[in-house]
This record gives sequence, C-alpha cells and structure tokens, in this order.
Amino acid sequence: MIGAFTALRRARSDVRLIIVGDGPLRPIVERLVPEQLREDVLFAGRVDQLRPGYLASADILCSPCSLASFGMVLLEGMSAGLPIVASRLPGFEFVMRDGIDGLMIDRVDDEQAWVNALNRLLDDAALRESMGQAGRGRALDTFAWPLVVDRLEALYDEILQRKQSRAVALGAAA
Repeated sequence: MIGAFTALRRARSDVRLIIVGDGPLRPIVERLVPEQLREDVLFAGRVDQLRPGYLASADILCSPCSLASFGMVLLEGMSAGLPIVASRLPGFEFVMRDGIDGLMIDRVDDEQAWVNALNRLLDDAALRESMGQAGRGRALDTFAWPLVVDRLEALYDEILQRKQSRAVALGAAA
C-alpha cells in the first residue's frame, strides 16, 4: 500500500493514507514511506473502539492483504458505507462482490493496479457512493448478526435432527 500510495501521490495531492493496525513490522513499514510523504501517512496503530471514527472519516477502505480467512475488515468498511479496494482472496470474495461493492486487485504486489483502482474511485464520486451503498446493503442484508444467529441456529437444529434420525435408525437395526 505504501508503494501504491507513493505512486498515487505523484499524480495527485488530494489523498492521505491512514494505516490502522499494528504489529512487529510497523517500524519497517514506517521506513518505507518517503520523507516528503510522511505528513500524509498516519500510522494510527491499534484503534479498537476508535475504529468507527476512522471508518467514518475515510472515503475508501483498502485492504492489501496476501492472506485472510474471512473479510471482517471489509465487512466493517462495507457496514460504514465505504467502497472497498481489496486483494482478491477467497475469504474476501465471499464477503465482497467485485465491481459492485468495490474493486478487487488480482495481485497484492501490483502497485499500478491499486493506483488505477483508487484513481477510478477517487475520480468518480457517483461510483464511490453507489459501491458504498451496495456494500452497506450487502452487509446489512447478508451478514447482520441477527441473520447470522438465525442461520447458525437453523444449522444446529439440522445437525441435531440428523443425529437424532441416525440414532433412531441405528436403534431399529439392533
């Protein structure tokens, strides 16, 4: 993301990068930011309860991951009505629809693809808005906790009934 942001800033000055999260590689990542861009890259660190405020202040959520099992961060951004630019990963594809809720990048290290996707969204407010609304709708209609709980309870009921049916069948054979 640092490389893509650096390339993006060569063409436009109307962007800032806020990096949320922390870890042992942070000092290395901080050193990747060119000196002239250090004021425009904020390392927020671990934000926990402040995360909704960061999401509310953003125009686009980027998730340049090379490994993720589920797109929880995408779901948080979608819930906040943000268009998403994310790596194409199976867990992310389960949550986000490419071209509808945001844009997916095939290779996490393809800085130019990130720049192109970000420029496309930055230059088209209507597209940002429509993708943000679509993503929010998907988050609420598909992944809201009441829906997830109902589906989980239904799955448990189905498993329990299968188990009871097998137990009855085995009992009859004895």
